[in-house]
Amino acid sequence: MWIQLDQDVLEKLAVLASGAKMSQAANRIRHSISQGKQDLIKQYREAARDRFGEEGVCEIDDDAAVSTGDDAGAYVMTWRWIESPSTSRTMDETCAAGAKGND
Repeated sequence: MWIQLDQDVLEKLAVLASGAKMSQAANRIRHSISQGKQDLIKQYREAARDRFGEEGVCEIDDDAAVSTGDDAGAYVMTWRWIESPSTSRTMDETCAAGAKGND
């Protein structure tokens, strides 16, 4: 489950974590609210939208969750349209057809 928190809430959580002797959590929260981090997250969303976005097929929200790590790259949450299981097309065929135009 992903919860996207705005900057104000994150700042309050950082203060609470500091007061509760949870310095590691406080540092992680502070890291996530830095302006540079926010700019990078926005760039990942835009890159995902440019590379994979297609209305009605694969959509990326303006506030989509983005998970960054130590490696270069990130996971960006997307909405992927899945046809009704009652159709004759299999899930594998649907996913393969959507991926062909985005290589």
